[in-house]
Amino acid sequence: FEQMFSGIFGTSKSRTDEETRFVVDDIDVETAFAPQEHPDELLIELAENAEENIFFMIYVFTLDDLANALVRASVRGVTVSGIVDEGFAEGDGAAMMTILRNGGINLGIDVNPWAWHHKVMIVDPQGENPVVAVGSGNWTWSMGHGNDESYVIVRDREVVRDFLEEFQAWQN
Repeated sequence: FEQMFSGIFGTSKSRTDEETRFVVDDIDVETAFAPQEHPDELLIELAENAEENIFFMIYVFTLDDLANALVRASVRGVTVSGIVDEGFAEGDGAAMMTILRNGGINLGIDVNPWAWHHKVMIVDPQGENPVVAVGSGNWTWSMGHGNDESYVIVRDREVVRDFLEEFQAWQN
């Protein structure tokens, strides 16, 4: 944040050497600040390491590499389900929705166009290593390569359960 307070933004910022993974009250927490720490790559890694389930809620999703990672997870037997914004899904995102559906991903649509602003990925909530990633950035190229964004990755069963309950509430 010091760089932004000094008027340095986006790709002009330099990467810090500070630790990005912490334990807070016995909860494993990791941070990723874009563009330097590439939260897009962390999301792809989470999808690639999923063993049972991936649930996601996202407003804008145009990141091909992440879509491919989710499809690969689905192909290898991971159940992948998402909820996306109706306005995006029926507009600029229609092609991405087709790619995801054709890849075996179950998609729900939030029917309040342009108001769905979650940016969440939940991985293996009932598994041995439940994790949730939540942040400010939509899943776009700019999120990982230009915009100032932040993501927090939490590895804690109770926190993951809270996000899964939010997903399930919107899914029904």
